Amino acid sequence: MLQQSRNARKYEEAKMHTIYLSELEEVHRRGKYKKAMEIAARKNRLVIDAKYKIDPFDPNIMWMMPGVYLDHRLIIARELGFDVLLPNNTRPGGQYDHTWQFTIDMKKRHHQFGGDVRMFGCDMAGRMLRIGHTQSDEDVWLSLVPSDCFDNPVHPHRVVLSKKTTVMKAQLSLVMIASVLYALHTAKIKDIRLTQNYPPVNSPQDLNRAWDCSDRGTFKLSIAEMKKFAKAYKENFDTWYEGAPASYRFPELEDSVPVIAILNYGQNREVGTAQTIDQVAEFWDREIDYKPVWRMTIALAAHYAAVPVQDWRPYNAQRIKDANPEIYDSDDPNSRTLIEDILTYPLVDGNGLEKRIYAPDCTRIKRRRAVGLHSSERCGIMQDLSAIHRLFCAPSGLDDELMEVDPVVDPDAHNPGNINDVDHELNMQYARRLPPLEDVAYTSYPHFFSKNIGQWQADGVMQPMMPLIRSLSNELSRPHSGGKAIVALNSQCYNTIAHSTRFSARHHLAQKGMLTVTSAGPWATTPKARNTADKLFGKVSYSLPHERLVNQLLLGSDNCLRVENNFLIDFDHLRGEFHNGGDIYRHFIMKYEAFCRRSSLLEAIKSVSVLLTHDCFPYAYVWCGHPFAVTMKMLWKAHSEAGASTPSMPNPIYVEAISVLERLLNYNYTGAAKVLPRRLMMELWPLRGIMDTGFPVLWPGFIPGGSSYGRPPSIDMRMWPVDELTHRPLVSSRRTQEITYGQPHFVAYETLLYMKVAIARMPKTRWADASSLGREFRLLADIVMGAFVKDVLQLVSSQVRAEIDPILADRGHNDLLAARTRRVALRKWLDVDHPLDWGVQADTRIVLTQAVSRDQIEAARGLAKSARGQMSVKDLVDILIHIASTSGLRSVRPPLWNKGQCWPALRAAFGDANLRGTRAGMSPADTMALFKEAFTYIVEERRIRFFPDALTPTEGRRLPSTQPSIRSWSTLGAQVHAPVAGRSAPLTHAERLQYQMSQNSLEEMRADPNSSWDTTEIVIAD
Repeated sequence: MLQQSRNARKYEEAKMHTIYLSELEEVHRRGKYKKAMEIAARKNRLVIDAKYKIDPFDPNIMWMMPGVYLDHRLIIARELGFDVLLPNNTRPGGQYDHTWQFTIDMKKRHHQFGGDVRMFGCDMAGRMLRIGHTQSDEDVWLSLVPSDCFDNPVHPHRVVLSKKTTVMKAQLSLVMIASVLYALHTAKIKDIRLTQNYPPVNSPQDLNRAWDCSDRGTFKLSIAEMKKFAKAYKENFDTWYEGAPASYRFPELEDSVPVIAILNYGQNREVGTAQTIDQVAEFWDREIDYKPVWRMTIALAAHYAAVPVQDWRPYNAQRIKDANPEIYDSDDPNSRTLIEDILTYPLVDGNGLEKRIYAPDCTRIKRRRAVGLHSSERCGIMQDLSAIHRLFCAPSGLDDELMEVDPVVDPDAHNPGNINDVDHELNMQYARRLPPLEDVAYTSYPHFFSKNIGQWQADGVMQPMMPLIRSLSNELSRPHSGGKAIVALNSQCYNTIAHSTRFSARHHLAQKGMLTVTSAGPWATTPKARNTADKLFGKVSYSLPHERLVNQLLLGSDNCLRVENNFLIDFDHLRGEFHNGGDIYRHFIMKYEAFCRRSSLLEAIKSVSVLLTHDCFPYAYVWCGHPFAVTMKMLWKAHSEAGASTPSMPNPIYVEAISVLERLLNYNYTGAAKVLPRRLMMELWPLRGIMDTGFPVLWPGFIPGGSSYGRPPSIDMRMWPVDELTHRPLVSSRRTQEITYGQPHFVAYETLLYMKVAIARMPKTRWADASSLGREFRLLADIVMGAFVKDVLQLVSSQVRAEIDPILADRGHNDLLAARTRRVALRKWLDVDHPLDWGVQADTRIVLTQAVSRDQIEAARGLAKSARGQMSVKDLVDILIHIASTSGLRSVRPPLWNKGQCWPALRAAFGDANLRGTRAGMSPADTMALFKEAFTYIVEERRIRFFPDALTPTEGRRLPSTQPSIRSWSTLGAQVHAPVAGRSAPLTHAERLQYQMSQNSLEEMRADPNSSWDTTEIVIAD
């Protein structure tokens, strides 16, 4: 805490600078690398020059809506089986579509569901199997939905989710695949033949032996084949499952319905226009049969563009009048006024903006046309994050019930006679006032370090959309159903230039961390990891990731403001006549498209928008990120590039520095604060700067080099932040390394980083009796043996827990009292400062014996001795050094645990010690001698007297076990027999066993010449 307070005080004392966007542009354009690093190392407040900004209400800015796009659709069936996938047979020609196809794919059962599982009304952890895809490349999921979700539906916002994956257990997924194979076999499709109705599901290999087919795992079904399969599955599943053996029984299947979910994500397909309604509606009508559908979620995105206009040319007013007998001044039927004479009606208002006019059907009538309009000069539209609260707060003085349908109240119950009046909600007055409207929660994402310019996501829709939601709810909801057919779920708003920062949906280049994992490549040990590292280095050598991102961003042609809203269509409350695709398209999607063109909605969007000139956007991302991109590039060139391409390893502190900078560039493009590890970023100052002004600042530990490009920044390892409790360095690269190379890779890397930082921060007074190199070796040994002790604690705890937890769960178990005693003893032992020492009068050993012993008789015998029995500290050190020289994790043997952290630490220490010895000019033999001496010293200092070891060979196992066990213990020290105190009073059987356990522990302690001797003898009983 003291270090944090000093760090915070230093930040507050630093001088604040105002930096203009034009200055950042010049630094980037002229390649001023020294200036760029100076900017990164100081506190800045970004100001966007007036020349880069345009007033959204400028009369010479033309706002357009290029279209509305379907981005996401999730369809969840209510009925058992695959019927929902079939085309609508009530429409002519649908059943003869020769292009229709459904592909069953049994090779993707480990895939995670990519949609919002809250739409199922429950947590779908372990209940979803990806079973195939449609001809439109929509993912098809076989989902086990509890029956209660259909009978008592829960609003998606009220569903509580666990952190567990939706992927089914391996055996359960094979059971569901077996159900599909049984239906294919019953329907006699694709020559599939099952040798038994319930094939073994212990493994995919066992399942595959039970059926025959020329094309295993993937089947393409036509409409005719799909009908036969769907019918067979629906009619036979319940009977088939009722007769299934015990191996087919799972809690997820009990009282659940196997239904189909169809997921379409990231398609971004235009929904059509008013001129194409009939043609598109026919496609929606024929696509699928919506009668088996339970719920459908759909994401509709409206695009808005703003283009500067050089001049305006008015249309002939007389022609407008002749073509439109009735002309109104607004698109709101409840407040509009009929214009008596369009010839005298002003063309523009006092601000130079066109006074818009509308036809009776609320469509806009254009009064002038733009001249000199160039799409390449589109303005960059972003959101003013300091003003967007106005979009989500109920306007003061406005009745809440005029804005939103209460989620519990049925709107038709109040006035069922007016349900078809789409604009009735604007003047409806209920006899009972609805509950007050609550503001919608939203999250803002500032871009290019601006703090108040960026994008947002919300848990609902903005208030200007509420009239449409109420209108659609009134029109589409079934009377007296108890709910709403249309529910607004959430929304987001961003510039479509963000699509240029990704190579697929939800996979952003800015979030890959490619330079970080390439820098960490030298720690790869397995062939797979080394191959990955080599490929990454090849990509990075060709072009640095952030430079490739810049090129892709600037080549992006699309530049629109995208307002995306997500809706839930609940078919339980949807009127029956709308249970078809054509009417859903006509009465929901196209009405939404028309509403997005309304001036009221556009004015609300303009009021919170920031317009940037085309020569500024999207270049602002590049200019603002340039200081940190330059620093990162110089770190890579100087410290990591050489190490990544040669056998020598770079200093891991620079991998962390690169990771920090790469995360800052990620934040520059996305505004997502979750990419910034809070504690580390606060200590390094970037997060302090972001919270203060929006612009990050690098801490003094990033020491800039000289004035030339060839002198890179360097890192002072003594100043790198560490955890206050564990004293391990705070890291930024963990997640990306574990995903790319695996956890063992990161453990080895982090251990070496810990060692280097610990040595750099080691006080000069520690182990003053040793040489400089000897002190470093002792610290390495201390880290290794600290990991060894932690591994023993975890090993003992896990093995004891595995024995007592089942007993503790059964209150009627005969050994319940003994299990509780062991649990108490285990907790005491885990809290001891030196758990592998004897303790005063062997009390630590006694508590450990109580924890690991299964009964009193076993406790009386003491800890079981290993095959090694007793050994010297030197023998233990020799064993550790021998293990350190092994080539892989599989070669690790007791006393080390291959699931623990000691072996990676030991390997890292062994390599680092050899390197330090070579640098000091020592021979390998002298280095190892000093290294062993350091380990011997630390084992004594940490008071390690015993440890779990390998189980001794038995008749069924000729070799010692490969894992340490609590049933086998080795002791450090020579064998010395010591007298044991007796007693004369008679003892009960339980007391005699307890006494024997204590005496055995005391005897073993006294036999150890390294233990602490105490002249005071405790009498246990008279």
